Amino acid sequence: MMMSKQSSTSSPAPLRRNLQLCTTDGVLATPFVLMMLPGNIFLANFFSGVLGLRETLFGIIVSLPAWANALQAFVMPWLSHRWGTRALTVIPGFLAAFIWCGFALSLSWLPIENVRATSQFVFFIFLGLSVAQAINGVSWTAWIQDWIPPRPRARYFGRRNQVVGFVTVGFTAVGGFLLNRMEASLLGYQILFGSAGILRLFSMFVVTRITPEVPVTGRPEPRWKRPKARTAGGGLWAERGFLRFVVFASLLTFGLNFAGPFNPIYMANHLEFPVFKQAILVVLANFMGAFAAPWWARLIDRYGHKNILTISALGWMLSNYNWVWISSETNWVLYLVWLCGGIFSAGVVLSSFNLLLRLTPAHIKTTAISTHLAATSVLGAIAPIAAGTFLQQLTASGMAEQTVFRLIFFLHPTFVILSLLLLRQVPEPEAASVPNIFGAFRSVRQAFIQSGTVFVANVNMARPLLYLRRRHEHRRRRKLARERRRSR
Repeated sequence: MMMSKQSSTSSPAPLRRNLQLCTTDGVLATPFVLMMLPGNIFLANFFSGVLGLRETLFGIIVSLPAWANALQAFVMPWLSHRWGTRALTVIPGFLAAFIWCGFALSLSWLPIENVRATSQFVFFIFLGLSVAQAINGVSWTAWIQDWIPPRPRARYFGRRNQVVGFVTVGFTAVGGFLLNRMEASLLGYQILFGSAGILRLFSMFVVTRITPEVPVTGRPEPRWKRPKARTAGGGLWAERGFLRFVVFASLLTFGLNFAGPFNPIYMANHLEFPVFKQAILVVLANFMGAFAAPWWARLIDRYGHKNILTISALGWMLSNYNWVWISSETNWVLYLVWLCGGIFSAGVVLSSFNLLLRLTPAHIKTTAISTHLAATSVLGAIAPIAAGTFLQQLTASGMAEQTVFRLIFFLHPTFVILSLLLLRQVPEPEAASVPNIFGAFRSVRQAFIQSGTVFVANVNMARPLLYLRRRHEHRRRRKLARERRRSR
């Protein structure tokens, strides 16, 4: 009896079932995760075209997810001492889904003509969404690491993220087609938002069915085992290469969030490019990024992360200078711009993520991850507020709105290119110091999603990294074999 019981518990069937449920959760939750970021093409057009929100308020709403990512570092230790990671995953997840469904239903009774009341309502809705989703995202990351074994984790998430990437692109295409058929009406947006909320509710029910064999407590290690804050801070201060990369990543996030959320508004209002055509741009960019990912992985393996990061960032930003002169008569150039953006952004995501993986000091991993997440979140939150205020103030002073937009689109790539000068001071270690850093790239990933490269943010951190890891292992074995032959 004892032997049969032990063999049943060690059977991979429960784990396989939980992994299938986790993939189903990712598929169902993807539309909601995309929609709740206020800088995506659907919400940006809805806020500007239907609700008529001012630019400063739009920038503040876009910044809310980044502020929530920064503030959760102070809230999560207190919450994790009282609830487990599973509870902190399920409760905020359901709360965010109900808030979103209520938001979609309330649009019928929203006093759109009263801009002040509408602005306050939208602000508090997305404040609650951002806080709940930030807690849910961090706790979900910690929870799945408790019950998914380390050995198949990278391979599993490579496949899962690939499926999620295709679902994201498919939902973007369907959403654009729906709004095109319904002429971007309020009812069309309600159907789109409501479907994402209902799918999120189903995904949370799927999460409740995941029953890992390993008891998940979510309790942090005892306080006496943790390194003191002063010791960890001093150790982090000694890691100058990592700190320089954190500054670079923060400036990169600032640059992406400075202009990216305003692209859909500019395309709709000044380039005669409706939501349906914007969805086509997103699909094109993400498919090109997914196609280019393996090639970037091989180039990184051959020429190094810093070199490829510099080249891909330069290519991406140089193509973004086209925003300065594109008009409604030449808006076809947008297809070329987004095509280049999809290809080059794949290199930026892959090289920067893997470089962060190598630079993160293993002995103070938690402190390093918190520092990176806080810095990128704060700079990513400040950027859309600054751009919105800049746009509204200059427009109010008499400058043409299209001219101000073009000035923003000029400053955006210039700022990112200048930040590459700091990258030259960052060392590149030969091997990764930690096996994975789930959650540390959250704000940067959200910046890429709001810039339109959704598939890139979901896929390129997984399978190309597996390729690099295999190449590194193959080279290590060959080196050991040569040393053995020499020793003989």
